[in-house]
Amino acid sequence: MDVEWYVYRGNNIVEELFGVLKELGYTVIAPVKRGDVHVLAVVKDPSSIDLNFVRTVNSPKHFLYTMEEPLFRWRRTSSGLIFEEIAPATKPCAFLGIKPCDANAISLLDEVLGTWCRDPYYLARRSSSFVIVYDCRHKDQYCFCESVGHRQPAKGSYDLWVVEDGGEVYIGIGTNRGFSVVRKLRVERSARVPVIRRLGTDRIPRNLLEKLGELYEADAWEDLSSRCLLCGGCTSSCPTCTCFDMRDEPEPDLEQGVRFRTWTSCVLRSFTMVAGGRVVRKSREERFKFRYFHKLVFSRTRFGRYLCVGCGRCSAQCPAGIDMVEVVSKVVGSNS
Repeated sequence: MDVEWYVYRGNNIVEELFGVLKELGYTVIAPVKRGDVHVLAVVKDPSSIDLNFVRTVNSPKHFLYTMEEPLFRWRRTSSGLIFEEIAPATKPCAFLGIKPCDANAISLLDEVLGTWCRDPYYLARRSSSFVIVYDCRHKDQYCFCESVGHRQPAKGSYDLWVVEDGGEVYIGIGTNRGFSVVRKLRVERSARVPVIRRLGTDRIPRNLLEKLGELYEADAWEDLSSRCLLCGGCTSSCPTCTCFDMRDEPEPDLEQGVRFRTWTSCVLRSFTMVAGGRVVRKSREERFKFRYFHKLVFSRTRFGRYLCVGCGRCSAQCPAGIDMVEVVSKVVGSNS
Protein backbone atom coordinates (compact mmCIF):
# COMPACT_ATOMS: atom_id res chain seq x y z
CA MET A 1 0.00 0.00 0.00
CA ASP A 2 1.44 3.36 -1.08
CA VAL A 3 1.07 5.55 2.02
CA GLU A 4 2.92 8.74 2.97
CA TRP A 5 4.23 8.32 6.52
CA TYR A 6 5.15 10.83 9.22
CA VAL A 7 6.73 10.30 12.64
CA TYR A 8 5.03 11.95 15.58
CA ARG A 9 7.34 14.01 17.81
CA GLY A 10 4.90 15.19 20.46
CA ASN A 11 4.04 13.77 23.88
CA ASN A 12 0.48 12.46 23.49
CA ILE A 13 -0.84 11.68 20.02
CA VAL A 14 -4.42 11.05 21.18
CA GLU A 15 -4.70 14.36 23.04
CA GLU A 16 -3.22 16.31 20.14
CA LEU A 17 -5.47 14.67 17.57
CA PHE A 18 -8.49 15.29 19.78
CA GLY A 19 -7.57 18.96 20.12
CA VAL A 20 -7.14 19.45 16.37
CA LEU A 21 -10.40 17.68 15.57
CA LYS A 22 -12.33 19.81 18.06
CA GLU A 23 -10.68 22.92 16.66
CA LEU A 24 -11.94 21.93 13.21
CA GLY A 25 -15.49 21.55 14.52
CA TYR A 26 -15.81 17.77 14.68
CA THR A 27 -17.78 15.83 17.25
CA VAL A 28 -15.26 13.22 18.37
CA ILE A 29 -16.39 9.59 18.66
CA ALA A 30 -13.88 7.25 20.29
CA PRO A 31 -13.63 4.01 22.31
CA VAL A 32 -14.35 4.37 26.02
CA LYS A 33 -14.57 1.72 28.70
CA ARG A 34 -17.91 1.11 30.36
CA GLY A 35 -17.90 -1.66 32.91
CA ASP A 36 -16.33 -4.73 31.32
CA VAL A 37 -16.78 -3.61 27.72
CA HIS A 38 -15.66 -0.86 25.37
CA VAL A 39 -18.09 1.21 23.30
CA LEU A 40 -17.76 3.92 20.68
CA ALA A 41 -19.21 7.08 22.19
CA VAL A 42 -19.08 10.84 21.86
CA VAL A 43 -16.20 12.06 24.04
CA LYS A 44 -15.60 15.54 25.41
CA ASP A 45 -12.41 14.78 27.31
CA PRO A 46 -9.49 12.95 25.63
CA SER A 47 -8.56 11.35 28.96
CA SER A 48 -11.68 9.17 28.70
CA ILE A 49 -10.44 7.56 25.46
CA ASP A 50 -9.18 4.01 26.02
CA LEU A 51 -7.35 2.27 23.16
CA ASN A 52 -6.61 -0.87 25.16
CA PHE A 53 -9.38 -3.06 23.72
CA VAL A 54 -10.09 -5.88 21.28
CA ARG A 55 -13.40 -4.62 19.87
CA THR A 56 -16.11 -2.19 20.79
CA VAL A 57 -19.64 -3.48 21.31
CA ASN A 58 -20.98 -1.08 18.68
CA SER A 59 -19.40 0.07 15.43
CA PRO A 60 -19.20 3.22 13.26
CA LYS A 61 -22.33 1.97 11.50
CA HIS A 62 -24.36 2.94 14.57
CA PHE A 63 -23.51 6.60 13.87
CA LEU A 64 -23.47 6.62 10.06
CA TYR A 65 -26.45 4.35 9.35
CA THR A 66 -28.63 4.83 12.38
CA MET A 67 -30.86 2.19 13.93
CA GLU A 68 -33.97 4.27 13.35
CA GLU A 69 -34.30 7.04 10.75
CA PRO A 70 -37.36 9.27 10.20
CA LEU A 71 -37.83 9.62 6.43
CA PHE A 72 -40.88 11.79 5.95
CA ARG A 73 -44.02 13.18 7.55
CA TRP A 74 -47.38 12.74 5.92
CA ARG A 75 -50.68 14.49 6.49
CA ARG A 76 -54.10 14.22 4.96
CA THR A 77 -55.70 17.26 3.37
CA SER A 78 -58.88 17.88 1.40
CA SER A 79 -56.85 17.53 -1.79
CA GLY A 80 -55.08 14.33 -0.77
CA LEU A 81 -51.94 13.25 1.06
CA ILE A 82 -49.00 15.63 1.43
CA PHE A 83 -45.49 14.29 2.11
CA GLU A 84 -42.70 16.32 3.72
CA GLU A 85 -39.23 14.82 3.61
CA ILE A 86 -37.22 14.92 6.84
CA ALA A 87 -33.61 15.88 6.20
CA PRO A 88 -31.05 13.62 7.93
CA ALA A 89 -29.57 15.00 11.12
CA THR A 90 -25.91 15.60 10.33
CA LYS A 91 -23.01 17.03 12.26
CA PRO A 92 -19.33 16.63 11.31
CA CYS A 93 -18.05 13.65 13.29
CA ALA A 94 -14.59 12.15 13.64
CA PHE A 95 -13.92 8.54 14.60
CA LEU A 96 -10.73 8.53 16.64
CA GLY A 97 -9.02 5.20 17.37
CA ILE A 98 -11.13 2.66 15.49
CA LYS A 99 -9.63 -0.66 14.37
CA PRO A 100 -8.65 -1.47 10.75
CA CYS A 101 -11.55 -3.93 10.48
CA ASP A 102 -14.04 -1.19 11.36
CA ALA A 103 -12.45 1.19 8.86
CA ASN A 104 -12.88 -1.49 6.21
CA ALA A 105 -16.49 -1.91 7.31
CA ILE A 106 -17.00 1.79 6.54
CA SER A 107 -15.44 1.26 3.12
CA LEU A 108 -17.86 -1.62 2.47
CA LEU A 109 -20.78 0.55 3.57
CA ASP A 110 -19.51 3.13 1.09
CA GLU A 111 -19.71 0.46 -1.60
CA VAL A 112 -23.19 -0.75 -0.69
CA LEU A 113 -24.83 2.52 0.39
CA GLY A 114 -22.73 4.97 -1.57
CA THR A 115 -22.32 3.28 -4.94
CA TRP A 116 -24.72 0.38 -5.34
CA CYS A 117 -27.91 1.98 -4.01
CA ARG A 118 -26.80 5.56 -3.08
CA ASP A 119 -28.54 6.06 0.24
CA PRO A 120 -28.80 9.86 0.79
CA TYR A 121 -29.07 9.57 4.58
CA TYR A 122 -25.87 7.56 4.88
CA LEU A 123 -24.04 9.72 2.34
CA ALA A 124 -24.97 12.93 4.17
CA ARG A 125 -23.30 11.67 7.35
CA ARG A 126 -20.40 9.93 5.64
CA SER A 127 -19.43 13.03 3.64
CA SER A 128 -18.90 14.98 6.85
CA SER A 129 -17.06 12.24 8.74
CA PHE A 130 -13.35 11.90 9.47
CA VAL A 131 -11.72 8.53 10.21
CA ILE A 132 -8.57 7.91 12.23
CA VAL A 133 -7.53 4.26 12.44
CA TYR A 134 -5.31 3.09 15.29
CA ASP A 135 -3.49 -0.06 14.26
CA CYS A 136 -4.61 -3.22 16.01
CA ARG A 137 -2.56 -4.46 18.97
CA HIS A 138 -4.98 -6.93 20.55
CA LYS A 139 -6.99 -9.99 19.52
CA ASP A 140 -9.07 -12.72 21.11
CA GLN A 141 -10.54 -16.08 20.17
CA TYR A 142 -13.24 -14.51 17.99
CA CYS A 143 -11.09 -12.36 15.69
CA PHE A 144 -10.49 -13.58 12.13
CA CYS A 145 -9.68 -10.43 10.14
CA GLU A 146 -6.66 -12.00 8.42
CA SER A 147 -8.83 -14.84 7.09
CA VAL A 148 -10.99 -12.39 5.13
CA GLY A 149 -8.27 -9.93 4.10
CA HIS A 150 -9.18 -7.08 6.45
CA ARG A 151 -6.09 -6.85 8.66
CA GLN A 152 -5.05 -3.49 7.16
CA PRO A 153 -7.34 -0.57 6.35
CA ALA A 154 -8.15 -0.37 2.65
CA LYS A 155 -7.43 2.68 0.55
CA GLY A 156 -10.28 5.15 0.95
CA SER A 157 -11.38 3.76 4.30
CA TYR A 158 -9.47 6.25 6.47
CA ASP A 159 -8.08 9.77 6.60
CA LEU A 160 -5.25 8.94 9.03
CA TRP A 161 -3.70 5.63 10.10
CA VAL A 162 -1.72 5.59 13.34
CA VAL A 163 0.80 2.77 13.85
CA GLU A 164 3.09 2.14 16.82
CA ASP A 165 6.35 0.43 15.85
CA GLY A 166 9.79 0.27 17.44
CA GLY A 167 8.99 2.86 20.08
CA GLU A 168 7.84 5.39 17.48
CA VAL A 169 4.37 6.57 16.52
CA TYR A 170 3.82 6.75 12.76
CA ILE A 171 0.95 8.52 11.02
CA GLY A 172 -0.07 7.45 7.51
CA ILE A 173 -1.93 9.91 5.30
CA GLY A 174 -5.03 8.57 3.56
CA THR A 175 -6.64 11.74 2.21
CA ASN A 176 -5.99 15.44 1.70
CA ARG A 177 -8.17 16.11 4.74
CA GLY A 178 -5.88 13.84 6.70
CA PHE A 179 -2.86 15.82 5.56
CA SER A 180 -4.50 19.07 6.71
CA VAL A 181 -4.79 17.60 10.21
CA VAL A 182 -1.24 16.21 10.28
CA ARG A 183 0.13 19.64 9.38
CA LYS A 184 -1.15 20.88 12.74
CA LEU A 185 0.76 18.18 14.67
CA ARG A 186 4.39 17.96 15.72
CA VAL A 187 5.60 15.55 13.05
CA GLU A 188 8.38 15.03 10.55
CA ARG A 189 8.42 13.11 7.28
CA SER A 190 9.50 9.48 7.71
CA ALA A 191 11.84 7.67 5.36
CA ARG A 192 10.85 4.42 7.04
CA VAL A 193 7.62 2.47 6.64
CA PRO A 194 6.36 1.01 9.93
CA VAL A 195 6.01 -2.74 10.26
CA ILE A 196 2.40 -3.96 10.28
CA ARG A 197 2.68 -7.15 12.25
CA ARG A 198 0.62 -10.24 11.79
CA LEU A 199 -1.92 -10.87 14.51
CA GLY A 200 -2.42 -14.60 13.96
CA THR A 201 -6.13 -14.18 13.24
CA ASP A 202 -6.12 -16.32 10.09
CA ARG A 203 -8.30 -18.91 11.77
CA ILE A 204 -9.48 -20.47 8.52
CA PRO A 205 -7.31 -20.82 5.40
CA ARG A 206 -8.49 -18.72 2.43
CA ASN A 207 -8.59 -21.76 0.11
CA LEU A 208 -11.07 -23.48 2.44
CA LEU A 209 -13.18 -20.35 2.77
CA GLU A 210 -13.48 -20.12 -1.00
CA LYS A 211 -15.01 -23.61 -1.12
CA LEU A 212 -18.04 -22.42 0.84
CA GLY A 213 -19.81 -21.26 -2.32
CA GLU A 214 -20.16 -24.85 -3.52
CA LEU A 215 -21.78 -26.04 -0.29
CA TYR A 216 -25.19 -24.37 -0.04
CA GLU A 217 -26.87 -27.78 0.09
CA ALA A 218 -24.38 -29.35 2.53
CA ASP A 219 -25.95 -31.62 5.16
CA ALA A 220 -23.99 -29.92 7.97
CA TRP A 221 -26.15 -26.76 7.81
CA GLU A 222 -29.16 -28.44 9.40
CA ASP A 223 -27.32 -29.47 12.56
CA LEU A 224 -25.31 -26.24 12.84
CA SER A 225 -28.41 -24.07 12.50
CA SER A 226 -30.33 -25.97 15.20
CA ARG A 227 -28.61 -23.93 17.94
CA CYS A 228 -29.51 -20.57 16.36
CA LEU A 229 -32.20 -18.58 18.22
CA LEU A 230 -32.88 -16.42 15.14
CA CYS A 231 -32.73 -13.39 17.44
CA GLY A 232 -30.92 -11.13 14.97
CA GLY A 233 -28.15 -10.27 17.44
CA CYS A 234 -25.48 -11.21 14.91
CA THR A 235 -26.78 -8.81 12.28
CA SER A 236 -27.46 -5.91 14.65
CA SER A 237 -23.88 -6.13 15.94
CA CYS A 238 -22.39 -6.54 12.44
CA PRO A 239 -20.63 -3.39 11.17
CA THR A 240 -21.66 -4.03 7.54
CA CYS A 241 -25.27 -5.26 7.71
CA THR A 242 -27.73 -2.84 6.09
CA CYS A 243 -31.08 -4.65 5.94
CA PHE A 244 -33.99 -2.40 6.88
CA ASP A 245 -37.76 -2.30 7.14
CA MET A 246 -40.32 0.53 7.13
CA ARG A 247 -42.62 1.50 9.99
CA ASP A 248 -45.41 4.06 9.96
CA GLU A 249 -46.39 5.85 13.17
CA PRO A 250 -49.73 7.61 12.63
CA GLU A 251 -51.17 10.10 15.09
CA PRO A 252 -54.31 8.96 16.96
CA ASP A 253 -56.53 10.94 14.57
CA LEU A 254 -54.99 9.05 11.59
CA GLU A 255 -54.68 12.34 9.74
CA GLN A 256 -50.92 12.58 9.95
CA GLY A 257 -47.88 10.55 10.86
CA VAL A 258 -44.21 9.76 10.30
CA ARG A 259 -42.55 6.97 8.33
CA PHE A 260 -39.37 5.49 9.83
CA ARG A 261 -36.69 3.26 8.43
CA THR A 262 -35.49 0.74 11.03
CA TRP A 263 -32.84 -1.95 11.11
CA THR A 264 -34.00 -5.51 10.62
CA SER A 265 -32.32 -8.86 9.99
CA CYS A 266 -32.25 -11.46 7.22
CA VAL A 267 -32.58 -14.18 9.87
CA LEU A 268 -36.05 -12.94 10.88
CA ARG A 269 -39.07 -14.63 9.31
CA SER A 270 -40.79 -11.27 8.81
CA PHE A 271 -37.90 -10.03 6.66
CA THR A 272 -38.33 -12.88 4.20
CA MET A 273 -42.06 -12.28 3.78
CA VAL A 274 -43.12 -10.78 0.43
CA ALA A 275 -46.42 -9.54 -1.00
CA GLY A 276 -49.32 -11.89 -0.36
CA GLY A 277 -47.76 -13.21 2.84
CA ARG A 278 -45.43 -15.68 1.12
CA VAL A 279 -42.32 -16.44 3.17
CA VAL A 280 -39.30 -16.92 0.89
CA ARG A 281 -37.01 -18.60 3.42
CA LYS A 282 -39.27 -20.53 5.76
CA SER A 283 -36.90 -22.76 7.69
CA ARG A 284 -34.36 -21.91 10.35
CA GLU A 285 -31.66 -23.57 8.26
CA GLU A 286 -32.41 -21.44 5.18
CA ARG A 287 -32.27 -18.15 7.07
CA PHE A 288 -29.24 -19.21 9.07
CA LYS A 289 -27.08 -20.15 6.10
CA PHE A 290 -28.25 -17.25 3.91
CA ARG A 291 -26.37 -14.82 6.18
CA TYR A 292 -23.14 -16.79 5.71
CA PHE A 293 -23.52 -16.83 1.95
CA HIS A 294 -24.41 -13.15 1.83
CA LYS A 295 -21.28 -12.20 3.79
CA LEU A 296 -18.80 -14.68 2.36
CA VAL A 297 -19.99 -15.72 -1.10
CA PHE A 298 -22.48 -13.36 -2.78
CA SER A 299 -20.56 -10.21 -1.75
CA ARG A 300 -17.33 -11.61 -3.16
CA THR A 301 -19.06 -12.12 -6.51
CA ARG A 302 -20.61 -8.66 -6.54
CA PHE A 303 -17.95 -6.45 -4.91
CA GLY A 304 -14.80 -8.54 -5.09
CA ARG A 305 -14.49 -8.45 -1.28
CA TYR A 306 -15.96 -10.32 1.64
CA LEU A 307 -18.76 -8.35 3.30
CA CYS A 308 -17.47 -9.74 6.59
CA VAL A 309 -14.45 -7.96 8.09
CA GLY A 310 -13.63 -10.62 10.69
CA CYS A 311 -14.24 -8.36 13.70
CA GLY A 312 -15.81 -11.24 15.65
CA ARG A 313 -18.73 -9.23 17.05
CA CYS A 314 -21.37 -11.72 15.86
CA SER A 315 -19.58 -14.61 17.56
CA ALA A 316 -18.67 -12.70 20.74
CA GLN A 317 -22.24 -11.45 21.24
CA CYS A 318 -24.18 -14.55 20.16
CA PRO A 319 -26.32 -15.80 23.11
CA ALA A 320 -26.15 -19.34 21.70
CA GLY A 321 -22.34 -19.28 21.47
CA ILE A 322 -22.24 -19.76 17.69
CA ASP A 323 -18.81 -18.95 16.24
CA MET A 324 -18.86 -17.94 12.56
CA VAL A 325 -15.44 -19.47 11.86
CA GLU A 326 -16.42 -22.73 13.53
CA VAL A 327 -19.53 -22.97 11.38
CA VAL A 328 -17.63 -22.37 8.13
CA SER A 329 -14.88 -24.81 9.16
CA LYS A 330 -17.39 -27.56 9.97
CA VAL A 331 -19.36 -27.07 6.75
CA VAL A 332 -16.24 -27.11 4.60
CA GLY A 333 -14.56 -29.83 6.68
CA SER A 334 -17.54 -32.15 6.46
CA ASN A 335 -17.35 -32.01 2.66
CA SER A 336 -13.57 -32.28 2.21
